Amino acid sequence: MRNDKGLIKYILSKFNFGKFGQVNPATTLIISLAIVLLFSLLIFFFNIELENFFIIFLALAVLLVTLINTNASLIILIFSMLLSPQLATGSTAGARAIVIRVDDVVLLVICFTWLVKMAINKNIAFLKFTPLNLPLLIYIAVCIISTLFNLIGGEISLKKSLFVIVKYFEYFLLYFMVVNNVSSFKQIKQFTMCLIIVCVLVSFTTYSHIARGEKTTAPFQAATGEPNTLAGYQILLIAVSAGLFLYAKAGFWRLATAGLIFFTMPSFIYTQSRGGYIGFIFMYLGLIIFTKKKKALLFLLLICTIFIIPLIIPDVIVKRVSDTFELPGKDYQFLGMSIHLDDSAAARIEGLRYVFEKLQKNPLLGIGVGSVELIDTQVGRVLGETGILGLIIFSWLIATIFKTSLETLQIVNDDWSQGLIVGFLAGLVGLIFHSFSAETFIIVRIMEPFWFIAALINRLPETLLLRDQTA
Repeated sequence: MRNDKGLIKYILSKFNFGKFGQVNPATTLIISLAIVLLFSLLIFFFNIELENFFIIFLALAVLLVTLINTNASLIILIFSMLLSPQLATGSTAGARAIVIRVDDVVLLVICFTWLVKMAINKNIAFLKFTPLNLPLLIYIAVCIISTLFNLIGGEISLKKSLFVIVKYFEYFLLYFMVVNNVSSFKQIKQFTMCLIIVCVLVSFTTYSHIARGEKTTAPFQAATGEPNTLAGYQILLIAVSAGLFLYAKAGFWRLATAGLIFFTMPSFIYTQSRGGYIGFIFMYLGLIIFTKKKKALLFLLLICTIFIIPLIIPDVIVKRVSDTFELPGKDYQFLGMSIHLDDSAAARIEGLRYVFEKLQKNPLLGIGVGSVELIDTQVGRVLGETGILGLIIFSWLIATIFKTSLETLQIVNDDWSQGLIVGFLAGLVGLIFHSFSAETFIIVRIMEPFWFIAALINRLPETLLLRDQTA
């Protein structure tokens, strides 16, 4: 075994497969031609279906890029988060859809290659310590224990639960991978700019929806689309851009972030997502609370918006909000008052009732991951799948994200870094309120950028210290 590892190390050293190393162009060309030849032979002799061929080719291409340059593979991942097509769709329980996208393949291959590189190079730590490690690992453990307990009782399907657990694990693995591969402040800025570019590109694709009078949705989604998902994603990226705008000095970053906000707002408004609107309001309040710069500007903008919105808001948005209380639905009693909600809003309440009924079987551990129907509330999802214990651990995880981000905000003295943290904190506030209308913290197109940014913020103190020492 030692000889095998030594041989692999020798080969990698000749190819210069460092953490962010680069391969000789001739070597890259030879490997690329070999891959093309291999796939040509596979298609010719085995009649591989086009979709399967695409997945295999994509996996090998990403593997090659990751071995050559991990930094480049993470940039590929950022662009694939929102700009990747759907490969396959299935379902677990009830109306719960399971979707496999290109970014799932990209992420799993990058993570696998990263693990292989760690096994070969003992100088690379398996997991760098962060305050989020413990709650993340315990939450995954609770998900597994809850699922196993219900599998033993024959309550759920192994195939369904395993698939969903892997999806959950992807988000956390992404966090660990970024934490372990980001080593410089320059990288953090590069990745942040890539996230901004992707958001602008996504918003650009939605303008055709607006022109057709449709709800805006992210590209490469099903025919009906998911406007609420796009709204949650845009809340996070608008918040991060606003934080950077508030703290950045006049110049490139202020122009870039202002451009994103200006370009994304029409797309966000036309998602017609009521949960998105609520999340945005609280995100904005979060900016006011957390920022130490330009509070007066935010207050002034808020006051102007309150007076201007009634004059310029599109009729379709007014109708969308008023439909909540006017369309056919159900009546509920609250504090002695009767409140009418349309079917969409009432479905959230009925979903919680469904969860409480299911919880009677096992209130502590829930009924297992992947066994709860689509209920469109994060609390309901966590409570139903992992019970009271899971909800406690999940709340601890979110609280730890807040705590560590606030502590990092106090530690760093760089304006750009403080802006990133303020924006992330405000975005987290917005996503929490958005999660009352969606399963926000398990939606891949929201959580991949969320955990990526969380990892970048965790690396800020060390990378800034390194920058100052080498300046």
